[in-house]
Amino acid sequence: MSPPDLELRTAWCQQDPELQQAAVGFWTSLGILPPGVEAKDRSEELCVVAYADAVVAGVSTAVVAELPHLRNRFAFMRCAVAPDRRGQHIATALTQESARVLSDWSQANPKVKVAGMAIIVESPALAPLEQFPVWPARDADLAGMAGLNLVGYTQAGQQIRVVWFTHTLVE
Repeated sequence: MSPPDLELRTAWCQQDPELQQAAVGFWTSLGILPPGVEAKDRSEELCVVAYADAVVAGVSTAVVAELPHLRNRFAFMRCAVAPDRRGQHIATALTQESARVLSDWSQANPKVKVAGMAIIVESPALAPLEQFPVWPARDADLAGMAGLNLVGYTQAGQQIRVVWFTHTLVE
């Protein structure tokens, strides 16, 4: 299935009430936030909102945290796509746009020392790709995922993948 025409709106560090309200409505309508996570609190972490046909099709959020074994701080990105929009490469678009937004922010704010974007692979739909240490696999549809390198596993056995920002230097 080809990707729909998406409008990707940047929300990172903007505290945009309209985008935050749209994200809260998205999460609430789908009931996808973990127990104990308040939608309003999660909206403070909003990175990018994807619209298709003027309706929220997906969102990404990020939090900055240390990845100790890499000795650097990363923006840990997560995304969610509406069930009726899955399989349309919206998660890929959100991932790519989030990486760009976060890289630009990191470069403009060097004191925060964010070296890249990290993801924890949670979606069962990505299981076939987990065998590849670097995404993309050999499938041309995955070319946009280049740079997501396997760097470890969570205690629960989920893969941790990172893309290093091009302006990052390691010490």
